[in-house]
Amino acid sequence: MSLEKELKTKPLNELAKLKAEIIAKCKTRKYTKGDFNIEIIEDIKPIKIEGIHGIELFAKAWKKGKKCGFGKDGTTEIERFRIYNPPILVPDENGDIIREYTEKDILTGENLIKQRKFRENPEKALQEELVHIISLIEKNGENIVDGKIGNTTSTFYSVAGANSPVDGFASRTSQATYPLARDTADGLYGITSDTVNYVAAEVGGGNYSVYRLFNCFNTATLGTDTITSAIVSLYFAAGVGSQGIGLTQGSLASTANITTGDFDACTINNPDEGATRSSFPSAGYNNWTLNATGRSWIEKSGVTDFCFRDVKDIDDETPPASPRQYKGFYSADYTGSTTDPKLVVVHSASVAGKSFAQII
Repeated sequence: MSLEKELKTKPLNELAKLKAEIIAKCKTRKYTKGDFNIEIIEDIKPIKIEGIHGIELFAKAWKKGKKCGFGKDGTTEIERFRIYNPPILVPDENGDIIREYTEKDILTGENLIKQRKFRENPEKALQEELVHIISLIEKNGENIVDGKIGNTTSTFYSVAGANSPVDGFASRTSQATYPLARDTADGLYGITSDTVNYVAAEVGGGNYSVYRLFNCFNTATLGTDTITSAIVSLYFAAGVGSQGIGLTQGSLASTANITTGDFDACTINNPDEGATRSSFPSAGYNNWTLNATGRSWIEKSGVTDFCFRDVKDIDDETPPASPRQYKGFYSADYTGSTTDPKLVVVHSASVAGKSFAQII
């Protein structure tokens, strides 16, 4: 089944359901990718929890031939993985799925027509994403208890579309002074789309610009569970400059849309930070591991709202005149690709003490 023909007629939640059903039919059980060997135990199952569709599977892993441990102490051999709104598209220069979009060039202000090419490959998408998720949470396997089943690692993907938890950015550009760019309540742009989201505090042509990136995730499936760890991942698209990026809490008026009025939808001065600041982004996924403050922002019965900001913006320091300073990350593609923003949460859904037969 191809989802391309379904996009124009199906609501987003129905598309998530279809994707889950397609991925559940994948035959992958053992595979190798990079340093990892992965074994999926039993069948992949489509799930629906709190109205959110996804897949569930159990897996164990080896890294460079050594067993990976899971859980807080690394004693778990088999972990339960839940992936909500799972991706089915993989980037492919020769792919037959072409997405054209208009993007504002942050350097010149010019509107550019750009393309991204994908192909629909649910099996490869699952393999790539499971390896990345495991790479974020695996521990040294020296303390593994053979056959021990862990808690749950849930992965939440951003969703692009009306009335859904959004990702996008708000910005105030081409201002004569830095305070005019940073401290004014309303931005000049508020963008929710399937293009590239920007973070910036920079000078161009003698004028100042600030961009703030917002990512929202529906994390209502966590319920009353205790969160052990959490990591937010954004896939790098383009950028220049060496200024880092900090993670703060967002406060969008509506997590279903971003407007110019959301430019100040965060604590502007002296904000709490939810993770260690990043350096200049690397190719592929860039990861922010949440500290206790960041984990406390996760809404276990609703939508979690994060705001990524340039460190000069957070610290209220004037950015240098050169070089230019901006970083762009791929936003949520509307059918779900392996470059979409995601939040990976390890939590205490109760599987401990049950046999594997009872769980599946």
